[in-house]
Amino acid sequence: MVACPIERIVPAVRTWSRLGGIERGRRLLQIADAIRKNATKLTEMECKETRVPISQVRDFHIAASADCFEYFGMLAPTALTGTHMNLPHTGDAHSFGYCAREPFGICGGIFSWNYPLLMASWKAAAALACGNAIVLKPSPATPASALCYLEDFINSEELLPPGIFSVLHGGPEVANLICDNPHVSMVSFTGSIEVGQKVLSRCGIKKTVMELGGKSPLIIYKDACLKNAARAAMWANYSNNGQVCSNGTRVMVEKEALGEFLEHLIPMVEGLKVSDDHFDEETQISGLINSNHFENVLQIYQSGLKHDCEILAGGRAREVTNLFHPTVVRVENDDNPLITKELFAPVLSLQTFSSEEEVISRVNSTEYGLAAGVFTKDIQKAHRTASDLDAGTVFINNYNICPLEMPFGAFKKSGFGKECSTFALREYTRVKSVFVEGGDVAAM
Repeated sequence: MVACPIERIVPAVRTWSRLGGIERGRRLLQIADAIRKNATKLTEMECKETRVPISQVRDFHIAASADCFEYFGMLAPTALTGTHMNLPHTGDAHSFGYCAREPFGICGGIFSWNYPLLMASWKAAAALACGNAIVLKPSPATPASALCYLEDFINSEELLPPGIFSVLHGGPEVANLICDNPHVSMVSFTGSIEVGQKVLSRCGIKKTVMELGGKSPLIIYKDACLKNAARAAMWANYSNNGQVCSNGTRVMVEKEALGEFLEHLIPMVEGLKVSDDHFDEETQISGLINSNHFENVLQIYQSGLKHDCEILAGGRAREVTNLFHPTVVRVENDDNPLITKELFAPVLSLQTFSSEEEVISRVNSTEYGLAAGVFTKDIQKAHRTASDLDAGTVFINNYNICPLEMPFGAFKKSGFGKECSTFALREYTRVKSVFVEGGDVAAM
């Protein structure tokens, strides 16, 4: 564990926050350029730690991290834009008020192991654009070599004042240190519901953003383009070795369309290249993050199979390398662990439904509310379903696309607050109301 430098950051925060937005944005753009110039090295580091296929690490983990710093670098000049309003006048007196957006000062970012550099970038870029310092704590499962390399580069090139971008390593004790420190005014957390509740309890009345777990539904109506729906189901279950919080692992198909949907889906699943070699450019599925996670996945999976299930594809696991083959399981009951628990693995749980009302009722009855997907050619049904779904992020006729211009966040136990887009700027700023009297104070 590294000793916390938070107290030493405090003087630098004032310097950084008082720097003009254009200059802050320029520094973030330089960080984006640095990520792109060092993409090969960063990709190798992150691929080694996460065990995600190298093509996915390069094309999404690293590329999207650079895009994130670029996006918030361009927003930085207007990140603290406030509002002005005239207040009731008395005679010739002109009173007014304004709302000023201010940085919190020091923000904490605690995040999981599935996208180390990208999760750090989501939090850091938005926080820095608003004039905050950011103290990041990656998961112990991924020491985040790529993130540390970036930190060293930022310091060596003096892109930011010392300590404004800091990385601390360790377990729960470091997370507690960040949450408890009185100089840390805001904490953004990405991880499981269980750990998120502990972080939230520790933070007390501090501003928090929580992006937690999910068991998201992908609803496919019979009038949908089923080939596109099958492709979306692939992205919703098998990218990043199935280790994505928003994955649509509960695929619900209208009964009349099930046969044709499977004709598209099963060959796609069976055609994935599965390999222990995550550095192979052709690999699409490789091993899970570590043996502890593999054993947890296997336990939930085997528990689910004891109920009324049918394996339609995959189902094989290789304990030596933590490799779980891409799997499709037909599940009948909504109380099956394969439906109620987040596996964080390449396992697609398939169910059927008979009506719009039925499927909405079933998917909304869970404690999760992170994401959902809808496939249909009926635009009215698509918007109606999206409106009725109790989820913070809904995809229509696609899945797991995450443009920076759109906010990403959850409902219910899956969390609150938003990452990405201009909405993220609201999370990393506080609003101060200022009233200006233009005349005399009235007598009592």
